[in-house]
Amino acid sequence: MRHIESHLQQVCLKWARMQFPVCRELLFSVPNGAHLSLMQAKILKGEGMTSGVADMLLLHPSADGMYCGLAIEFKAGRGRQSERQRAWQKALEDVGCYRYAVVRTFDEFRELINNYL
Repeated sequence: MRHIESHLQQVCLKWARMQFPVCRELLFSVPNGAHLSLMQAKILKGEGMTSGVADMLLLHPSADGMYCGLAIEFKAGRGRQSERQRAWQKALEDVGCYRYAVVRTFDEFRELINNYL
């Protein structure tokens, strides 16, 4: 499933960066799922890497002014969020100015970004 999610995320990122100039700099991935050596994992954890963080972040307010940023979690097929991902989503949404979305297809992503921006 990781490769399917990775491919979906790559296609979505490329499209968004072509469609919206703001996405070229302010839409980026959070590589929490990367395979790391033990030493690399310790270093990144010490630098603040946190499990459960969404796959992609857009640090730009929504067009309607309701949100100050967007967090996107990519899931393939019937993939489900982990307990840590659900906890991170709740913590983010509790702040009150961030939107969180789970995306399973390119069409869902396109609709999300078009409506958000």
